[in-house]
Amino acid sequence: AGVILAVIGGAATHFACYKNFVLLETHSIPFGADCITEVIAKRLNIEHLDAQRLKESFGSAVPKAEFKDELIPIPDSNGRKKYPIKRLEFEAQMNSGLELFFSRIREEIQMLMKRFSPLNHVVCTGGGARLDGFLELLRDSVSPTARMGTPQGISGPQALISDSAFSGALGGVHFTNKLSEEMLGVQEPRHWMARTVETARNWIFEYL
Repeated sequence: AGVILAVIGGAATHFACYKNFVLLETHSIPFGADCITEVIAKRLNIEHLDAQRLKESFGSAVPKAEFKDELIPIPDSNGRKKYPIKRLEFEAQMNSGLELFFSRIREEIQMLMKRFSPLNHVVCTGGGARLDGFLELLRDSVSPTARMGTPQGISGPQALISDSAFSGALGGVHFTNKLSEEMLGVQEPRHWMARTVETARNWIFEYL
């Protein structure tokens, strides 16, 4: 039926459209979840890394009215002392960044859906997609079939396998590991890591 894959990073978001087992288009926009972090850092006058930690720990794409009085520890500009603010205020501070972030992602997905209609399935991955409530917001306003993408056929720690931030890297390693020795022109079997390095080197020489 077709699917749009959205890999949402911090500084960029990448899109790939598949239909009938064919890759129709790929493109990227220089825009990602860092815009939320930047707003938090500016509004609360804190360092970027502290803002990133706050976003990952307490940020939500959907306001949590039932926890509006929850106290969130905010580090001062020196990153040493902390002072509490209520969740309601924290969400208000990050709201403009959140609206900008989600509106850009939504616009791109809707544009791709229209261009390659019907193409209604959406799979999200990448660190930016981890924001609490992001998937629910996407389902409500873009596609009810939207879901998170995780690597398949890979064994390892569940916390790593299920984390969308690592999906791209794990998928790349898994794909490289499946390549046959004949495709790589190797005479004798080698460890999967050696094959990964070989493939990456060949790609760099070919395209860069």
